Amino acid sequence: MQTEIFRFNDAPIDAPATSARAEGPESRINAWPVNEAAIDYVRGRPGSGLVNSPEPATEQLILDRNQSTDESDVTTGWHAIEFLLWGQDENLLGPGQRPAKDFEPGDLSRENRRAFLRIVSRILVRDLDYLADVWRRDSPGSYAQQLLAMDPLEVIGRALQGATSLVSIELAGERLAVALDSGSQEDEHSCFSDTTHLDLLHDVLGVSNFLEGRYEGERTGAGLLELIAWKSPSLGKRLATALATAQLEAANLHVPFDQILQLSSDRPERRQAERTVTAMHELALALKASAESLGLHIVVPGV
Repeated sequence: MQTEIFRFNDAPIDAPATSARAEGPESRINAWPVNEAAIDYVRGRPGSGLVNSPEPATEQLILDRNQSTDESDVTTGWHAIEFLLWGQDENLLGPGQRPAKDFEPGDLSRENRRAFLRIVSRILVRDLDYLADVWRRDSPGSYAQQLLAMDPLEVIGRALQGATSLVSIELAGERLAVALDSGSQEDEHSCFSDTTHLDLLHDVLGVSNFLEGRYEGERTGAGLLELIAWKSPSLGKRLATALATAQLEAANLHVPFDQILQLSSDRPERRQAERTVTAMHELALALKASAESLGLHIVVPGV
């Protein structure tokens, strides 16, 4: 989640396909929401999904079916693995409770489920290895080398575009406001494992890493906050305050997140979640203002 800030700017993870390269692997890694019935059994449909098909689970079949007829027919990535491990979450007090016997050998569906989990995990690791490689400084022709050869302001602009899009479109919008408005657990980001609060917290931590020049608590170099504070002390203070507020509100979200969706608008847990949306939006506005102070123009709908 800490690397998701580097999406939304033609980076390798979600770059469109061209004559020289394939489409980035983002849709295989983190596509959601998930139509669980495309993968395995769900309540009322015990024979649904590729797992319960008489056709053996193979890598080619899984890749061919991934979002083939609908965006929610996800068969690869974090959330497909999450569903395979936890199962449907019908527990209001915690995550899904898939029984371990679902993975015992000796039955066609269980063998398919075992194979499916191995295959999608292998695909995920392969995609992550690819991304790690293209970000290495010492990899010939890597994205890292391309960035090092660019004008520094263009690199900062790309990062600010990604950070603002992540905070506004994804966090404030898709992962908080949509779920709060619909009240549906299906719109929760990690709805099977009930780890949505950690997703949000570490996404904002990724923004903090960039702004403060840190990773895992270690100083990696100058951060954007220092540059903005040098250009405009008042804007630097605004950005630092917005970041701290967004981190605080994300850390204070009620756990599990899906319980908030069932609460009325006057409940304190619900009001706190709404404050988190507001905090993310303010952080996005501060990020855009920071870009403008550097003479950079970024376009993010709603900001």
